[in-house]
Amino acid sequence: DKLTDYLTEYKETSAGVATIVVHEDDIIYKMQGYADIKEKIPVDKDTVFEWGSVSKILIWISVFQLVEDGKLDLATDITRYLPDDFRSKISFDEPVTLQHLMHHTAGFDDSYTDLMIHNPTKKHSLREALDIADIKQVFPPGQIASYSNYGAGLAAYIVEEVSGLEYGEYIRRHIFEPLDMTKTAIDVELDDHQWVKAERQKVQGYTADLKLINPNHYVVPMYPVGSVMGVAEDLQKLMQAL
Repeated sequence: DKLTDYLTEYKETSAGVATIVVHEDDIIYKMQGYADIKEKIPVDKDTVFEWGSVSKILIWISVFQLVEDGKLDLATDITRYLPDDFRSKISFDEPVTLQHLMHHTAGFDDSYTDLMIHNPTKKHSLREALDIADIKQVFPPGQIASYSNYGAGLAAYIVEEVSGLEYGEYIRRHIFEPLDMTKTAIDVELDDHQWVKAERQKVQGYTADLKLINPNHYVVPMYPVGSVMGVAEDLQKLMQAL
């Protein structure tokens, strides 16, 4: 009842919404509004949503899986896990650890160019995206909490290096497939899931006063930090697993 009231209260400022409430074995779905107002495409079980920075949950799950496997240690200097020729942005002598990356206390400044790009001309690997990012370490690690997309992307790259798998493939094998998350994509251009890519074309974005945002589709070259997209039911499966 509270959820119904909440959705009613914000109906005039919400184009479309999918909500899932999980309590033990009970699941309540509430979906209302439109994925595309003009075309009257309703939000339903096949509507795909951008996860945005919720994508980062998958990075930290992966890190903990590798910790459990004895392949990573949260308190170890991350340079141990990076290639010798990796162009590090670290400028202080104090070591950066995975715990710093997870707590956003590695000291990186997150103000950089091209975090999100419309119509990119090239598809970069994760390492290339990290290389290109004009990031600086402005605080010694462990002193200041400062949200860092780069730090999270760096942790995802460490997952690649330690597991021997491209990050998206690691996620597919170790999270999506075990949880039967069959309608979620992670690739920067959604090329890992053609159904999700096609469904994304049916979704529009709107401001709080329901004005169309155009263009409303961009890519995140450092894709592990914000490129996941899929249906609400798949996110529910992850939520229940957690």
